[in-house]
Amino acid sequence: MRRKNQESRNKNIEDGISIGGFILIYFLFIFLINKQKFWYQINHYILPLIGIVVIIIFVYFYKKNKDKTNKKKHLELLIKTITENNLEGKIINFIQSFGKEKVKKILGISRL
Repeated sequence: MRRKNQESRNKNIEDGISIGGFILIYFLFIFLINKQKFWYQINHYILPLIGIVVIIIFVYFYKKNKDKTNKKKHLELLIKTITENNLEGKIINFIQSFGKEKVKKILGISRL
């Protein structure tokens, strides 16, 4: 299964490189033949495409960072609620009753 995924990924990379090469050759050809058309296509096709890609990358990293901070805030709130309501002992007993060990590592609370 892993080998198929790797082969598929390699094929996709090779396809992307070959398409990119064709596009580069096309623009080089246009640059040598007709510079006015070349700059028109750069300004109307390539620069907006680069802008869209940069925006997509920015949104991806922003969302990833926001999800990470939200998870951290949720965990801190959960631990705060557990400690304020003195539920650590009940949680430890519940986990131990199902045969789990190393409760300190699971909960991540150093006081226990």
